[in-house]
Amino acid sequence: MSTRTFIQQKGIGLLFTKTTEYVPVARAMAPLFYYMRLQASEADPIYRIRVDPSEISQSKLFPPEAVPITGADAVYGAVGGPWDVATLSFEDHYLYQSIRDHLDGVDWEQTQLYDHPKYADDPERAARRCRKIERLIASVGANGYRSQQELDDTDSPADWIGSTAIADEIIVGLDRHGEFVHLKNGRHRLAVAQLLGVDRIPVILSLYHPTATDSIPSEAEPIGPEAVETEAVESTG
Repeated sequence: MSTRTFIQQKGIGLLFTKTTEYVPVARAMAPLFYYMRLQASEADPIYRIRVDPSEISQSKLFPPEAVPITGADAVYGAVGGPWDVATLSFEDHYLYQSIRDHLDGVDWEQTQLYDHPKYADDPERAARRCRKIERLIASVGANGYRSQQELDDTDSPADWIGSTAIADEIIVGLDRHGEFVHLKNGRHRLAVAQLLGVDRIPVILSLYHPTATDSIPSEAEPIGPEAVETEAVESTG
């Protein structure tokens, strides 16, 4: 089967997965990372928005060592390239399927979570993760979905995107079609929000394809130094 036929029949996500079975992921992604760094601009804003969690249907495939989403060297803003097609359905993620099955009455020990490489050799670690998810399910069911800033009474940032301090919210991107892609943080939070039918959740939009800038919600709130500079210019204009 030719590479072109494989892509047509199986999709780029599976092609990427198969390729990385033979080539270390970071090396396989190095050209994409280099291209994205050339494309990125420190003048582009990051946004705080509220979205319907069911609209976040895809999850990124590229690893953080290839294309960092947070940290001083994070790639953010309007960036082209194929990063937005290297994705998988979020519903195929082991956490989503494990939480869904548990909500349907399956014991945690019988879910994919216990078989995942992160937990297969450490059942106590798996049990701690499950207890954390149980607490989240109970909290969302009783109090609704609350932002991390509402839950955390400190002002300390959880992380950085470039020079912008951020809370530990779910981070998303916008692909070339204007569809949301999960990039980092809170997979269990996103899965619970989707499975419990939460209407809106707060997220940070950090990366967006240049063809999707018109799809950024009008109510999106710019954050970071770029936003401060823009507000200062507007206030003195």
